[in-house]
Amino acid sequence: MRRTYPFYIKSAAILLALVLMAYILCSLKAVFIPLALSLLISVLLNPLVNILEKWKVPHALAISITLLSAFILATALVYFLSSQIMGFFK
Repeated sequence: MRRTYPFYIKSAAILLALVLMAYILCSLKAVFIPLALSLLISVLLNPLVNILEKWKVPHALAISITLLSAFILATALVYFLSSQIMGFFK
């Protein structure tokens, strides 16, 4: 037999759960932000890994090539932008 609770008890429980979840998310933001960033990077780089695997490159090597190329691209982008910003302030 299923118990039904009054509306004020249900709404208080839902509100308490929402406040508790917001508190937990705020206190764990130091963990969730890097986790979300790593998930975004993995989703963005996965197509390149799949292409390399279609070309018969081993999985570990495809991941290494993809990460190395992404690192080189990010480094080149930061260097280019920093040199442009430094040239702007001269």
